[in-house]
Amino acid sequence: EATPPRATAGGGTPSTPELSGYYSTGDSPRVVVMGGGNVGHILQTDQILNGLSVRLLFRGDGSAKDRISPATGPILFKESLHGSETPVVRAPEHFGYLDTPQGLADMQQAAILVCTIPDAPPARMKLFNDLQEKGLVQDPNKTIVLIRGGQAGQPVLSQMIRDNPNWKATVVLVEDSPYGGRYVDKDPSGLIADTKRKDDVEISILAPNGDIRQGLAAMRSMFPLGEAIGKPSWPNFTVIDGSAMPFKFGYAIHPRVAFDETNLAITRGNATYSHYNEGVHPALGEVLERLDQERVQLAAAYGVRAETFPEKLQRQFGLPLFPDEPFFRTMQRTWKDVRDPNADPNARPIY
Repeated sequence: EATPPRATAGGGTPSTPELSGYYSTGDSPRVVVMGGGNVGHILQTDQILNGLSVRLLFRGDGSAKDRISPATGPILFKESLHGSETPVVRAPEHFGYLDTPQGLADMQQAAILVCTIPDAPPARMKLFNDLQEKGLVQDPNKTIVLIRGGQAGQPVLSQMIRDNPNWKATVVLVEDSPYGGRYVDKDPSGLIADTKRKDDVEISILAPNGDIRQGLAAMRSMFPLGEAIGKPSWPNFTVIDGSAMPFKFGYAIHPRVAFDETNLAITRGNATYSHYNEGVHPALGEVLERLDQERVQLAAAYGVRAETFPEKLQRQFGLPLFPDEPFFRTMQRTWKDVRDPNADPNARPIY
C-alpha cells in the first residue's frame, strides 16, 4: 500500500491519503457507530448505502428492550437538500449492543469508532473512562471520532490523553453532525433517514506527534462521494486547530429558541413549529444575533477567529449571505419549498 505524504503536524488539510485496503471483509465491522440516535442511524445507513462495513451499537445490553428488530429491514435514505431518495436494507448483523462481549469485540476489532452519544458532560466522561478501561485507546491504528467533539469535555479529554502514556489511538473532534436531519421511525410508510448532507465540516485531530494523516484518512474513507462536489470526500473535512473547536457551539442558538415565551406557548398547546425558521421571530432574532456575537467575541479573547452562525450555514449548506441582513431574515431563508417555482432562489431547504 502506498505511503501518503507526511503532513505538517497540527494544521492544514493535505491531499487525499491512499485509502486502498481500508474496507474490511468478514464478520468484523471496520466502522462501529456508538449510539442509536438521529446521527447514529443516519451515519450507519449512509455507510451501508456506500457499501462500507459498519455496525451500530445501541447503549445497554438489550435485556430491557429489543432495539434491533424495530430497526431492521427497509429504510429510505432521503437526501432532501439535493433531492435524492435511495432505499437501503439494514440486517440484524448491522446492529449490536455496547455492553455485551460481542459489542466489546466489535469495538476492539474496528478501525474506526464513531461516538454519537449525546454531548452531555456526564455521558462523555463515562465514555472517556470506558474507552480507557476497555483497552480501546492503546491501539495506534484505531481512530476514535467524537461528533460535536468540542462541545462537552474537550479540555478534560485532552488532559486524559496527556496523562495516559498508553493512549496511542488518534482522536478526531468533529464540530457537529456531518448531516442535518433526523431518523424517522414512526412514519406509516416505514423507516426514513431524512437528511441533508453538508458540504463542509471542520475537524480537529489529536494524534501522536501531531500527525493528522490517519484521522483525516479515516474521515474521508467514511464519506466516499467527494467526486460529486469536486472534493476528497462529501462532506469535505477541513482540519482546524484544536483551540478553535470549543467555540463551534451552535447549541448556543438552540435552547434560546426552545425556551422563548412565544415558542413555549406553542409547545404547551401540543403544537409544533420548525425550530430555526418558524421559531425565530424578529425580536428573538435580535437576541440570537447578540448571543452569536458574544460567542465570536469570546473566541477572539482567546486568539481564535470564530465564524458567525450565518457564516457557518454558508460554509456547510451553501446558504447565500448578505451584508447587514438581520439574523431573523437569514433564518427565514433556511426553509424552502423546492416544489414552488416562485420560491426564494436565495433560500435553502436546510431546516
